[in-house]
Amino acid sequence: MNVIGPYEAFVSWGVFWTTYWVFGGILTYFFKEKRKITNLGKVISNLLVNMVWSLFGSLILSQLPLRMLTNSYLVTKFLVVYLIADIWFYHMHIMLHQGQLYHLHKRHHEFSEPFALTGLYSDIYECIFLNTLAGGLGPVIVQLPPPYIYIWLAIISWNVLIAHSGSSMIHDYHHSKFKYNYGISFIFDKLYGTWYIEPEKRDINLGNFKIDMASLADLHIR
Repeated sequence: MNVIGPYEAFVSWGVFWTTYWVFGGILTYFFKEKRKITNLGKVISNLLVNMVWSLFGSLILSQLPLRMLTNSYLVTKFLVVYLIADIWFYHMHIMLHQGQLYHLHKRHHEFSEPFALTGLYSDIYECIFLNTLAGGLGPVIVQLPPPYIYIWLAIISWNVLIAHSGSSMIHDYHHSKFKYNYGISFIFDKLYGTWYIEPEKRDINLGNFKIDMASLADLHIR
């Protein structure tokens, strides 16, 4: 028996986008001194279009006959959901950076120094096949209980915002250098050799203490 249907898909969509707009607005405001806010009207209009398309994608996704681990422990389900998201996002993302497909991803890279709300500024194809599927495939496949789907989507919505707000130098490198840091986590970037962090920015010295930024960056989810 499916626990995810059109109603759950609609609520999930609402949770994700409510989180995105509320915290995206807050982060955009608080980082306005660090990141110049340009073409805000253009970004907002694009996001409104993507909201409609992501709802369409979510409703279709909720009906797909993809099921596994339906009786597994909740922790196992969450780990699998995260792994599916990371696998899908990394490989689809790097594909979209290839010559013949880059035009589908080019819009997102109009901002070399993005601000929070640009996190989901994209072409509709990227909106559905990269972003919506990365976040939604896992919960559908493992039949994650709806309350935990909402938590998961709120978390990934927040992380998209953080990655583009100016607080994540790891994802900033992706927007400035294009060929590094494609993944949600560091796992596949390190596996395929696309992980990058500038050597001079890896450590922060605080008197007798030193923070290894490379290690901290490994813990960051984008």
